[in-house]
Amino acid sequence: MPSLDTIVNALHNDAVGIFPCDTIWGLIGRASPAVGKKINRLKNRNPDTPLIQLIHSPEQLLPQCTTLTHEHHTAMATYWPGPVTLILPTATGSIGARQPNFKPLIDLLNQTQFPVFSTSINTSGMPPCTDIIPTSWREAVDFVYMGSEPPGHVASRILDITRTPFQWIR
Repeated sequence: MPSLDTIVNALHNDAVGIFPCDTIWGLIGRASPAVGKKINRLKNRNPDTPLIQLIHSPEQLLPQCTTLTHEHHTAMATYWPGPVTLILPTATGSIGARQPNFKPLIDLLNQTQFPVFSTSINTSGMPPCTDIIPTSWREAVDFVYMGSEPPGHVASRILDITRTPFQWIR
């Protein structure tokens, strides 16, 4: 099993891997267009499908989310850290982000100092892998971290705060 330092180095080099998230097992990689396309290709879905960004602090969103209101900040303070993904407004549209409350993931995000894409491990349209990670997925990625299990077995809840009133999507 690779160490956390090895995974951080791999993420800096645009690797994609499997990591326990605060909800379920996640397919993760540095939040960049090239890595997003790589993750979406692995999941057999449109290469431009948006991905959730995991952050170590809300301040990481400031370069993208320049129009956040008091209500947006209140929602972040209410639901983060925790298993709720917020859809936030950006100058060009929106992004989904979550500040997790799970020590292995917090440690990873504190070391990377950049947002990390995360999505469920599954082929598009299929149920996510919540317990056992198939060998085919283990072989398709650059690393697999099995140092702990995700504490939950359901995907994050999603709240769209780009509209008023805010709307639960999942």
